[in-house]
Amino acid sequence: GKYLITVGMPDFSSTNYDLQLVADTLTINKATLTFQMTSTSRIYGDQNPTFRSTVTGYKNSEDSALSGYRGLPAYSTIAIPTTGIGAYDVTPSLGTLTATNYNFSFVKGSLTITPAQLRVAPVDTFRIYGEANPVFRPKYTGFKNGETFATSGLQGQPALTTTATNTTNAGRYRINASTGSLTTTNYSLVYDTAALTINKALLTVTDRKSTRLNSSHITISYAVFCLKKK
Repeated sequence: GKYLITVGMPDFSSTNYDLQLVADTLTINKATLTFQMTSTSRIYGDQNPTFRSTVTGYKNSEDSALSGYRGLPAYSTIAIPTTGIGAYDVTPSLGTLTATNYNFSFVKGSLTITPAQLRVAPVDTFRIYGEANPVFRPKYTGFKNGETFATSGLQGQPALTTTATNTTNAGRYRINASTGSLTTTNYSLVYDTAALTINKALLTVTDRKSTRLNSSHITISYAVFCLKKK
């Protein structure tokens, strides 16, 4: 603001000059508070976090409570939940900020979008002892923004493998998942395992011996079997 400067009568006199006392004004300009946006990060597909700034430029040992400024800055960025990974500018602006003794300046920061985690696992399956392994199928957990495999940008297929062969005994065996030909931009891939259950095969044992009963031949058969797991 502007303040009057008054001149009092000096304690000296002059022989050759008349003294004229002239008042003037002192103008106190506002100091400047600088809002530096604090750079931050989030995961792909999430909402933007609440942005904040570091404030510098306080005078007279003031702080946010003593400086008299009110309100909050506004922040703008092009990043939305569907924006791909990378670093994006976040620019602060006046928003609702007001102050009596301060002007405001603003320095942009950045928002870094990191990949979301996508879990890849085989689907549990089964077969009969002696048969070839079925074609293993993958399942995916963790898509963002309502995406599917077709819309997520994933390309290729994971490798799904097991140590079990057609001569492997009945039991449960691990199916492992690995990268294979999978590629992706916005996801980091985490691999889980599943189970291949090998059920017993059906074995039929026939007794070829026969006996006579009431003038008829009877063949007695024995069967050993197991039920397939559904």
